[in-house]
Amino acid sequence: VISAGVPAYSSTQERIFLENHILDFAPDVVVMFSGWNDTYYAHQGRDIQRDSDYFQSPRYLADFFEEGVVILSDKEKEMYLRDTPPHYDEYSLKTLWSLDKLIHNTMNPPLPSLPIQQAYAGVERNVRIVAALSKLFNFEFVYYLQPTVLATTHPITPTEQDPLKGINLNTPEQNALSFAEYNIKMYAIYRERLPELARELGVYFYDA
Repeated sequence: VISAGVPAYSSTQERIFLENHILDFAPDVVVMFSGWNDTYYAHQGRDIQRDSDYFQSPRYLADFFEEGVVILSDKEKEMYLRDTPPHYDEYSLKTLWSLDKLIHNTMNPPLPSLPIQQAYAGVERNVRIVAALSKLFNFEFVYYLQPTVLATTHPITPTEQDPLKGINLNTPEQNALSFAEYNIKMYAIYRERLPELARELGVYFYDA
């Protein structure tokens, strides 16, 4: 068994990771344990397919270089200020990524949530692609819907209270629904449509 899960991945990133890495292992079964992060990103108004490219950061750094505030070698300056992304072997330089996340979190205003139907459509697209790959590469595909205490039907236990404390249930003005409400509505669509989709595609669906 290979645990290939990555915290904060959406179904899009999971599907790309499967295509680029997991298929090399010729798996017999692929279990996509998913659902929560697609809901989280969609509520934030982020379409993961069009998320920001952190190599846009050089434009924010240009003034610092001109003023000599940031001390870098000529090679590093050339790398950071050019218009094209770094080569693969330069991806070890994570400064730009960190800076861009800081800029994104402090300078960008909250975005309106994606329409729930649009958010679900992205998940369905990824499930369809992985289902097609399962036929091409001869593996069983299981979509395992992650549990969420926000949409569960059982009473919340003391242990489940801790994760709830870390969830920001407040809603920016741009968002019509709180994250809890959005999560509940999105999970209702998951539970209605994904079992039918799994039967249509000849794959498996389980609700955790």
